[in-house]
Amino acid sequence: MISVLFRYFKKFKTQIDPQMLIRMIFVSVIIILISSIMVLNIEPDGQFSGIVDAIWWAIVTATTVGYGDFYPVSLGGRLLAILLMFLGIGLFGGITATITELFIKIEKRRELGQLSAEYEGHIIICGWCGKTMEIISQILNEDLRNKQIVLIADLERDPFPDNNLIHFIRGEIDDKAILEMANVNKAKTAIVLNEDNNDATTVLSALTINSLNPALYLIAEISKEENRRHLENSGVDEIIVNNNINSRIMG
Repeated sequence: MISVLFRYFKKFKTQIDPQMLIRMIFVSVIIILISSIMVLNIEPDGQFSGIVDAIWWAIVTATTVGYGDFYPVSLGGRLLAILLMFLGIGLFGGITATITELFIKIEKRRELGQLSAEYEGHIIICGWCGKTMEIISQILNEDLRNKQIVLIADLERDPFPDNNLIHFIRGEIDDKAILEMANVNKAKTAIVLNEDNNDATTVLSALTINSLNPALYLIAEISKEENRRHLENSGVDEIIVNNNINSRIMG
């Protein structure tokens, strides 16, 4: 759970406008400080012992928490409190709405496969076909220290929306930009599936992966034995012919 929240926070930082956030924080601080100074001057002596109590009151009033440990007794102080409440509702409500909107946007982009992966030591699966589900199931059931999977497939939406161990990226498996989104340079293993029985696409994908991360353990599937040598020249560590993929590849 903590790792999921951490990943969302990292994505959140890349989505928010820093200037907008700075302006919101600056305005909040100014409102709190001005309100604190004003309530100290308006209220009779002894109602607030000092600036610290006044700031505490301003914060709990602006956020509409209202603990009640400090409160104004004069008419001017109460009017100030009402004004501060309305300002706080507007300001903090706006901040909350902005953050909520950002999380919704991030979740939508994740569902559409538009978010880059930021993992290390993960497994990349390139291609979507009948055996993809079986391979993913095998990996998740294996006794592996890192089961994080990045799936590259040309699908409209994430086929595993409720599984945080599978990160979906939409795109072509031989596209360098898409492979970079999958953070292939920090991956441990990559499996290239022959999703359309086109060995040329498999070879091109293997070449691109190897150029980005030569140290990665690369497994590729082909439909024709005679194309094996092309994969060998592409730096593939293990070549699978005719759908013969099983848990052995994860050794």
